[in-house]
Amino acid sequence: MNPIQFADRHLHPYKIKDYEIKPEICPYCSGGSSGKDKYTFALHTEKKTFNCKRGSCNISGTFYKLLLDFGEIQNKQYKKPQVKINPASDGVVQYFKKRGISEDTVKKNKIGKKGNAIAYKFYENGELVMIKYRTKDKKIWREKDTRPIFYGMDDCDIEKPLIITEGENDKLTLDECGIDNAVSLPSGTHDLRCIEECWYWIDRFKRIIIWTDNDEPGRKARQNIINRLDPSRCQVVETAHKDANDLLLAEGKEAVREAVYSAKDIVIDGLLRVSEIEPYNPKEVKNIKSSITGLNNIMGGHTIGEFSIWTGDSASGKSTIISQEALEAIENREKVCVYSGELTASKFRYWIDLQAAGIEYIKESLRPDINYVSYYVSSDIRKRIQKWYHDYLFLYDINKLATSENILKVFEYTYRKYGCSYFVLDNLMSTQDTAENKYVAEDNVVTRIKDFVNRYPVHVHLIAHPKKNAGLDKDAIAGFKRITNKADNIYKVEKKNEGGFSGGLLTVLKDRFHGSGENNSFELEFCPKSKRYKMPSQEYKVYGWQETHKATDFIF
Repeated sequence: MNPIQFADRHLHPYKIKDYEIKPEICPYCSGGSSGKDKYTFALHTEKKTFNCKRGSCNISGTFYKLLLDFGEIQNKQYKKPQVKINPASDGVVQYFKKRGISEDTVKKNKIGKKGNAIAYKFYENGELVMIKYRTKDKKIWREKDTRPIFYGMDDCDIEKPLIITEGENDKLTLDECGIDNAVSLPSGTHDLRCIEECWYWIDRFKRIIIWTDNDEPGRKARQNIINRLDPSRCQVVETAHKDANDLLLAEGKEAVREAVYSAKDIVIDGLLRVSEIEPYNPKEVKNIKSSITGLNNIMGGHTIGEFSIWTGDSASGKSTIISQEALEAIENREKVCVYSGELTASKFRYWIDLQAAGIEYIKESLRPDINYVSYYVSSDIRKRIQKWYHDYLFLYDINKLATSENILKVFEYTYRKYGCSYFVLDNLMSTQDTAENKYVAEDNVVTRIKDFVNRYPVHVHLIAHPKKNAGLDKDAIAGFKRITNKADNIYKVEKKNEGGFSGGLLTVLKDRFHGSGENNSFELEFCPKSKRYKMPSQEYKVYGWQETHKATDFIF
């Protein structure tokens, strides 16, 4: 029976919120004497636990207990030990002395003997519940059909931290070292039924320290105990020795005490202690220059570790500006990798060679039959440009399946192998990701990109088209908030053709870190021949492939 089936049978009427089933009335306290307290009871469908928050009820437990209490399963009938156990013999006392455990500790824990075996007695509320036996040659068994509980429960105070060890001798070791509130598992690592059997007792401890053996079974058991008891209240003890008793014999009582006092919190993926984080220093942050001086002035260019979205209507110039920005990165000796979903590899190179060459080195070709003028870069200039960006510019092969997973694998490879720090994904809608909803697919792309920039010192530029007839703001991007919330920067590109002026308008829609850059706009001039943009106050760029450029480090 699952929790929903149980609720249908025993908890009507109820409602479900997230992972919790919440009946109108608690099935244990019925909402108090007046029955007015509503929705105080909750059954968690994933954790399989329940509780009532009504103060005078305050019941809690596992789904297993619910099934027991409401007759859905029958509780196993355990037997009580009926055997006679003799007091510990001199041989038993000597055995423990060799383990560093005194006769006083043996007597305190009521250790006895049956035949040639040591007898460990398990008590709950003063009643003998189970007996476990151990011989000198390490044969271990317990009385048949007795209830598996923690060894040493009656010695514990629920107001103090509980320490769970793996074996009885480890619990005795902690007693010997003056450490209270120690228990051990009844049957080693393979049987954790004691948690279920003793749930009402163990669930009352606010802090639990786990010290299982330093071997593979011990580590697995430790993780299982943590999962059952909630990591937020658990700590662990780890030493170079196999267990607590071995540490006592090797280094003494103080070492055992120090191990317990130094128990460590559970490390949860995704949680950091702020005081241990390396502080952010803006002076040390790497920025890649933009080809648009206005962006350098207000945002410092493109910051490593960030992710930028570029949007704008079709043919507004987004791809053109992005490829120009890539050339600026190369000029500053940053290595670039591009995914271009709308251009073949040869067309991509043709386009970027025009931009790199500049108007001075571009030639015209006229086809008289159709009166069409095309532009090209001569082979000698193209070779010089090629040498300039040979080790600095890489392109994803669109003949391969272009899913975001594959693209990001290539991006990660170029970062690791070649040191690429500047990445372009043009565009969001051209990836071949699939999902039931296209916005879900696009959200998956952006999530992967964000994870990529969080893991590596890189900057990613993504082109995203706006929704049709939605205007041009950051919420107009297809998929809007699911996508734009993850971006550090958002830029809008618009085409302007007024009074013979050919150019564009670049607007910063989002600037997560600086803030001051938002809503700043920059008017741009455009050269159709070289496919270059610039601000009116700028000169067109002279790139390092030219021998006369001061910054070049190439010899041709």
